[in-house]
Amino acid sequence: MSERPDIVVLMLDSVRADALSCYAGGDLTPNIDAIADDGLLFENAFAPATWTVPTHASLFTGAYPGEHGTDKGNSYLNPSYTTLAERLSGAGYETVLYSNNVHLTDEFGFTRGFDVAESSHAVSDDENVIDWNEFIAGRDHDSGPRKYLEILGHVWKNRDKDVVQSLRNASQLKYNYHFGDNGARATNRFLTDYEFDSPSFVFVNYMEAHNPFEPPDGYGTDEGSPDVEGWKYDSGMPGADLTDEQKETLKENYRGEIAYLDERIGDVYDELVDENTVFVVTADHGVAIADHGYLYHGTGLYNPVTKVPLVVAGTDRSGRIDHSVGLIGLYRTVCQLAGIDPEEGVDSTIRGSDWLSVDANRDVYMERQGQAADFVEQVRAVQGNRAAAEADKYERALVRGRHKYIREWDPETESWATEGGELYDYVETPDESTELDDEDVRATMRAALDDVADSLEPRENTGGVSDLDSDVEDRLQELGYIT
Repeated sequence: MSERPDIVVLMLDSVRADALSCYAGGDLTPNIDAIADDGLLFENAFAPATWTVPTHASLFTGAYPGEHGTDKGNSYLNPSYTTLAERLSGAGYETVLYSNNVHLTDEFGFTRGFDVAESSHAVSDDENVIDWNEFIAGRDHDSGPRKYLEILGHVWKNRDKDVVQSLRNASQLKYNYHFGDNGARATNRFLTDYEFDSPSFVFVNYMEAHNPFEPPDGYGTDEGSPDVEGWKYDSGMPGADLTDEQKETLKENYRGEIAYLDERIGDVYDELVDENTVFVVTADHGVAIADHGYLYHGTGLYNPVTKVPLVVAGTDRSGRIDHSVGLIGLYRTVCQLAGIDPEEGVDSTIRGSDWLSVDANRDVYMERQGQAADFVEQVRAVQGNRAAAEADKYERALVRGRHKYIREWDPETESWATEGGELYDYVETPDESTELDDEDVRATMRAALDDVADSLEPRENTGGVSDLDSDVEDRLQELGYIT
């Protein structure tokens, strides 16, 4: 490319690699499959963490979770790092963030460096206009006369407010809203209406696949997903009471969310891409849905939660890449595409590798750092001490080639909590149901994981989450982040 490319990153929240048909076969995601056919598909890409906040913090800073400290204890993006968006903005890129995840907003510091930061959450701070977020959350109908009667009834009930401005807000942000849509249509409306400068860096978070799995009408099953909020750590523990039929309902509704999301990506792809655009489709983490006994994410470092899709189109390369890569390499990859030296002008180590530079396996490091104390206590109350201990477990893992090694970490003593760890050949057993019995490989992986752990350069996270308004707190509770 002779000119610096526009770079578009679509982050599909909670999408595991084998949820897409370009990975698993079938025809569930034809639009993403077509993008993969035009570019590179990385068959073995891994997230640095098991949930949204630490993964995005790693992508935006180039630091491992154990370094930036943006995790369960402090969800604010560590202010001591120069972010990827700051680098790009300083180099002349227009930087644009559109987030459907309430964590990736200004309250949590994730908008730093973005020239434009929009969200599907906040309609207006003006108390004199109708709160359409509250209205949408309580709706039961997607189409037909009932929908319009509900809207008119809500306007009439709030006729003491500024009705004209309220309707203008509804038109701007929720014009294409469907029951079960978590902001994808509002996102696409913004992306197609906004006039981007060139070069531009556009980062988008789609939330359709995030639990609870409630796809729009016509997708998934006719019945809703079982009420399993609060039982996210162990789907088989007493108290969870999930039958095989309920688990299959969850999986079917999850597939429905994926199919719906794929259609929305198909709607917007041609609008965002020209001959000088690099287009990335990936995910911040996956989701277990009862694999390994877990229900959602934020849990063990197994493939359902950490193995994510990664498709890069718009370079001069295409095909399927089978070597292992870390999603944390986004920072280096985008800098290289933009003509920026990743190390220049920063005082931190930029982790990961440029996805496009080396056709060889790279070691991939990942972490899991337990959960917040109040959530652990909720799990304890519902499922007992064993499930609570599992919810609060710290783990570190390394992928090298076809092998993954997972070992428990003790943050209190800053040492390994167990003598040994779990070793898998995830190519031979993708579900990681059977450990690999090879002591030579185990010793090599243990030493390599030790080396990475010893190399961490942790920084205190001095940032603080600002006061959250009720809408943000409600959204966090709905997604299972707070109780």
